[in-house]
Amino acid sequence: MYNYSDLSNEELFKLIANKDIEGINFIYDKYSPAIYTLILKKVSTRQEANDILYDTFVTGFKGLSSSSLSTTIFVYFYRIAISYIKKRNVLYMIHPEYNTQSLSNALKKFS
Repeated sequence: MYNYSDLSNEELFKLIANKDIEGINFIYDKYSPAIYTLILKKVSTRQEANDILYDTFVTGFKGLSSSSLSTTIFVYFYRIAISYIKKRNVLYMIHPEYNTQSLSNALKKFS
């Protein structure tokens, strides 16, 4: 078995680029808990955090670019997560009915 924990950031990015499934699993297992914790601090529900975490890693694994290589793996995924959080916040500002708390409160009024 390959020891992924000894790899540099550049080598970890290569695992993503080469679609190395074991390497991708290692990266997800290592970095998703910290990214999830950061997301959870910025959103109102665990479901939103789970959705953003999923979108973050799918985007990160599919959308690797050469500009990504100038950062660390953690920062790469963190920036993607922040981008999704900002998009969600803009969506909620434009369409507050999408906010799960607002929707929940609106439904209570009809009960």
